[in-house]
Amino acid sequence: MPKTPSPDHSDFTSLLGHLTTASEAPTTAASNPPALAASEAQAGNAEHRSDPTSSDSEDSDTVPGQFNWLKEAIEVLVANIDVAANNLVYTLCHTQPCPLTNIVIKPKHENQLPVFIGDIKVPVQTTETIGPVATTFQVIEAAIHNSADPGELCIDITYAVPMKFNMNHIPNSPVTTPNIGASGADYFSMNVYPKAVVAIDHHHALNTSVPSSPHPVVAPSSIKVSLLERFIPPSSTEEYLHLFTMDAPSVLVDRLVELSPKGGMLVFIYPTLQGATTFSSTYLGALLDPLLRNMIGLYKLSADFAYGVGKAAAVSQMLPYEKMLRKLSILLRQLERGATAPNRPKPKFKIMHSNTQIVPLERKEWTQWWIHQESDRITKVVNTYFNKGHMLPNKMNTSGDMEDVTASDLVREVCDGVKERPYAECDAAREGIEVGVFVVKRTS
Repeated sequence: MPKTPSPDHSDFTSLLGHLTTASEAPTTAASNPPALAASEAQAGNAEHRSDPTSSDSEDSDTVPGQFNWLKEAIEVLVANIDVAANNLVYTLCHTQPCPLTNIVIKPKHENQLPVFIGDIKVPVQTTETIGPVATTFQVIEAAIHNSADPGELCIDITYAVPMKFNMNHIPNSPVTTPNIGASGADYFSMNVYPKAVVAIDHHHALNTSVPSSPHPVVAPSSIKVSLLERFIPPSSTEEYLHLFTMDAPSVLVDRLVELSPKGGMLVFIYPTLQGATTFSSTYLGALLDPLLRNMIGLYKLSADFAYGVGKAAAVSQMLPYEKMLRKLSILLRQLERGATAPNRPKPKFKIMHSNTQIVPLERKEWTQWWIHQESDRITKVVNTYFNKGHMLPNKMNTSGDMEDVTASDLVREVCDGVKERPYAECDAAREGIEVGVFVVKRTS
């Protein structure tokens, strides 16, 4: 791998172009989609759309690295955020279905120094345990820092996490007591302050009496920069269908109402129909399908078991990029026309950037998301299967005796198989996941 030259720290865009990963997976932009039908929902936003055809394939030689797919959105974000008016920026990061944990970020070679973007350390060459999506918010945070004078900006980060999440995996908050004698930053010199709040689980909310959005996790109209990202399909059709509506629990509506009327920005990343299909077939299906066939033969299970466990109901209902953009535009117009508190102006939103990007997913990333998201559903499927009268299978233990295989054993075998089972040689090469990348600005 060629040695990466030292970038100019004063220019974030220049620095972004020098970052690279161990895998150097190629990223390409989608072809220019057909023109959208003229409508009220699109009229105010079409002019702000970036041309996907003008991007990464032409610049791949000069802009290598794991952040290629995010580069255009970051440039728009930095160009439209004003941090000069306040030295404290409130931000929010919501990764669905959960934040990644146990991701190792360090130089691939011990003697290789990491690069800094502002005050944020970003590895030039990372180990294979980290992929392009693991540091999305880290890059956004670094871009915000770099847009201000050194040392003059503090960032308050709120991580929106699910109910079932180990808070120890959230980045540490500033130390409570200054320690002048210790090396490194203390409370008074730190400029990034992370915390976590529990966000509504929109998948589990479908089975409860949770009212329609908004369900903000921070004070409405308070967030300067927000990230809402998902790279694998949701578990249920309803969760996806509710995404672009105000009449049901919608995580997108929740994040939009939190934006500050003084130029609050939302970076919204979500898989398209093509991306969801790619994930279901070449990422997940290439592992899960042979695993389930093996379990059916080994434990004499019926085909209903495999169908229930492998079902990905939401994929067929997901939208291509053009329809996602149209749905988002309509939702923003509905929010602008919605009811507001007395003596408060109605909100105004504008799509500043939108295109598609191809993002390769590392297995350590997507399996962590999938297991967190699907384990409860799979447990329910397995329990329902045996509640219908099917006999529990048995297997030979290490002592040579036969023992029953419990429902929890089968759930664990599915999750461990997806996490650890090797791909077949014919399935070794996988293209990236197509996602829609949108930057929305609240202007009033």
